[in-house]
Amino acid sequence: MNTTLNDGERIIIEHKDTTNWMFKKMGIPSEYATIGARRPTKSDSINYGNIVLTNLRIIFESHKGQPNESHWHQDIVSTMGTPSGISVGIGEFIIFKESGPSVWFLMHCGEKFSNYLMQKVYTPEMLAKKELNLAISKEEHLDYVGAIEIYEKLNMHNEAARIRRKMYDEKKVDQTVVHGDYVDDRDTIVKDSVINRSNIGSGGKSKSEELREAKALLDDGIIDDDEFKQMKKEILGK
Repeated sequence: MNTTLNDGERIIIEHKDTTNWMFKKMGIPSEYATIGARRPTKSDSINYGNIVLTNLRIIFESHKGQPNESHWHQDIVSTMGTPSGISVGIGEFIIFKESGPSVWFLMHCGEKFSNYLMQKVYTPEMLAKKELNLAISKEEHLDYVGAIEIYEKLNMHNEAARIRRKMYDEKKVDQTVVHGDYVDDRDTIVKDSVINRSNIGSGGKSKSEELREAKALLDDGIIDDDEFKQMKKEILGK
């Protein structure tokens, strides 16, 4: 197979379809065939092809001259497969993605291929690494709330607290500019800026959401009890 690869991409496994012409004429997938983003039915037109696993994606190469079908590892959460046989019928290989519909392949070694992927590619460690990279990217793009959600999901509470402190410090600076205050040391910033309710939320948030954010600041030691009480008073007084 002459698979076209991207820079830095390498082939790990190649499964070449060897279904004979008679089976293809009868529409029987004995090797590798794809149906698309849903479970196949008897009325589907089978698209025979090869399956290629690289370090970046899973590729289906059509024998009918159609464009290759690629599924990137970064978008995949898990896979599942079934074997083929007289008693169980045609094997299947299913890709479950982070978002969007699942993708179904008719594949005689679907179970074996899926087991390999789950043991070598989509391991808990690899998925956690993917989540961590996403959190870092969100933080770099100033999506602090999204980054915090991922860090909490990964039980990286210190990182979540670090971003909350970062958000808190940035909002203190914003408040100083708005009020026209000037401070040489951020630790001596005026109390009104510290406890103003705009420090813990943005427009469109409910009172319960702002209260949860204030409680998180208290739990992380970013504010003290008096500041939390004042924040709570201002939120509920909206």
